[in-house]
Amino acid sequence: MATRSKKPKGRARRKQAPASKGSSGEPSPALDDSRYLHDPLPDGEKFFRLLELLPGPENSTVSCRLRIHSINFHPDYDAISYVWGDERTDIFCHRKRLRIPRNLCDVLQRLRSQNATRILWADSICIDQSNLQERGHQVQMMRAIFRRAENVNAWLGRGDNFDARTAFGLVDHLHDLYLSETREKIKRMILGISEYEWMQLSQLLDSPWLFRTWTFQEVGLASQAFLLCGRHQLRWKNLLYLSGYFDKYFRSIFWRHGIYLHRISRMNLDFVHGKNEDVRNILGAAMNRACSNTRDKIYALLGHVAFQNFGGMAGGAPFVIVDYSKPAQDVFLDVAKRLLELHDPLYILSQIGHNTVLDCPRPPSWVPFWVSKKVAALADQPDLGYFYRACGSKISRLSIEDRILKVDGACLDLVKWRSDTFDFSKVDSRKGNAAIVRSIWEELTTAPERLQGSFRHLVSRLCSTLYAGWHSKLKQSNWTEGQIEDHIANFLAYLRQQGIVPHARDFLNREYRNGDWEQGLENAEVTLHFRCFFISQKGFCGLGPDVTQPGDNIVVFFGGQVPFILRPQNESEEYSLCGECYVDGMMYGEAIEMLEEGELEEQTFSLV
Repeated sequence: MATRSKKPKGRARRKQAPASKGSSGEPSPALDDSRYLHDPLPDGEKFFRLLELLPGPENSTVSCRLRIHSINFHPDYDAISYVWGDERTDIFCHRKRLRIPRNLCDVLQRLRSQNATRILWADSICIDQSNLQERGHQVQMMRAIFRRAENVNAWLGRGDNFDARTAFGLVDHLHDLYLSETREKIKRMILGISEYEWMQLSQLLDSPWLFRTWTFQEVGLASQAFLLCGRHQLRWKNLLYLSGYFDKYFRSIFWRHGIYLHRISRMNLDFVHGKNEDVRNILGAAMNRACSNTRDKIYALLGHVAFQNFGGMAGGAPFVIVDYSKPAQDVFLDVAKRLLELHDPLYILSQIGHNTVLDCPRPPSWVPFWVSKKVAALADQPDLGYFYRACGSKISRLSIEDRILKVDGACLDLVKWRSDTFDFSKVDSRKGNAAIVRSIWEELTTAPERLQGSFRHLVSRLCSTLYAGWHSKLKQSNWTEGQIEDHIANFLAYLRQQGIVPHARDFLNREYRNGDWEQGLENAEVTLHFRCFFISQKGFCGLGPDVTQPGDNIVVFFGGQVPFILRPQNESEEYSLCGECYVDGMMYGEAIEMLEEGELEEQTFSLV
């Protein structure tokens, strides 16, 4: 009987045209064309806005309201992560027009209920983007905002670019294999994946959302995160967890299909509990990710607990104050100064990745810009120990005067000759790189007395330098002598096959079994990519950054793991930092021995 008594009431309510009423049941005012202006947030306690997404048919115009809440007292809500993009559209907020990114409108339509209000947080709507001071305050609160969300919904798009059902299904399948099957069985099963499935997975991993700097924090702080594409959904952690495993054990299979899982596995930063993580590693992990505002290369990562606890200051002063009115180069300078407080302060110099020595406007040359870096650092992360120790036992001596970093060290030599830059990203990179190696060999065989020697000596110098002394590292990594010899044999086979050293055949037959020439230079990609080979005036061989020029100084800083390339500025005693370098035979304190024996002079270098 109770059920019957409710039906007439329900039908009667539907006859009253509910579309003309607000959620409270009161008549709603008519829509108007005026622009919505945000009410200011209260001063004092931390406040933020939440979006009330009003119900409506799937493709109708989005309507919403904003409510101000304390960060400590608020209703349950979901947060939205998305790519802003260039396209904009209008929605209605408090029945007035508000212009937002098209991508955000799409995900709001996807999440909207037809009969209930949903409470959400989305930066474009919940933050007054025209108010720089408010933007700064709200970004400083991002850790709390995303940490307290029930879910984070990451929008990949409407599904126009790939088959989300197939791609998401494949990820779930691989995740199940990772949890339940042996490595041998997993390999057999992934070899049976269809080309169409590989293509959809590849296109999923090319989604612009995965290349955002903000993505690290937004999913890193989430209690639960879901990838949404059209009507399909995938649990983020399924993709994150399998990426590390499959990239470790089956990388070559995935690379064969153009799938680079390290893009995902690098995002596995413990934003919630990783208080002992080195903040320099966090900044480096996101270096090649995109953001529309350069300052966000820093601000987008501040929610990581390591920044919250920097210097043991949990709950104290922030690592940096978020300020969108401050020039980007000053933001980076402030960050670099904070990082110099850490153990192994000169490690930040290894995060320099100049495409030109002095981009303008930019910070001083010694300040990492964290915008793009095409080369892998030679210096090891400080928390992993050290392979190179060019400074020997010398500790760093440095000071900052305004924007100038002063560092003590010694000049080893000057660059005399440099090769073209190795670039493994080009379609014809194999041909181009072979031409570079040929030019290096020709230079070595006509170089000064110091470089002359037996065929074995020259090949050894070349191989050791191109691999940045990697053979010594292989020994420390428990590689057997046989494995190392195979490695060298591959390089010799490469020299012979490319016609660089035709008589390498005789040496191969005497010293090593025939190697695989195709692996000869590919194994050096990590050390060579976007670096050049150089020869110094005294005959040292090395690898330097793309911007290296003849006349540049090769310097060992006290406290530096690796040497650096510096460029003198006019007639002054100031230098621009070009980047780190490898110098064969000078990576383990040899320069300090030369200094102690009077062969080199100690000096203070002023980096501008």
